[in-house]
Amino acid sequence: MYRISSLTVLGTPDDAVQHVRRVDTAQLASTERVARYLTDTARMWHQLGDGRRTFSALRALDHTAPEEVRRPAVRTLTADLLYRPDNFPGLREFAARTGAVAA
Repeated sequence: MYRISSLTVLGTPDDAVQHVRRVDTAQLASTERVARYLTDTARMWHQLGDGRRTFSALRALDHTAPEEVRRPAVRTLTADLLYRPDNFPGLREFAARTGAVAA
């Protein structure tokens, strides 16, 4: 998990993909760790330009720890997805519900 975060922060998210695939969230010790993994995964996919996987990770984060999607950094990530050319079903509603944009 820490490699995902570190590699993404260092600007090499493509190197983190292999680590994302190795994590079994059922093996993580707490909801907080799962939330951190999902947040870091969303950031990684966002840096890689994969909006669909970014949104998927954000929805999983919302399902696991709904309070986390209301954090300023995650709301910024969500709002950024709105300005991308791809349009994902449910994104605008998700953004409004989580406070990333005005309803």
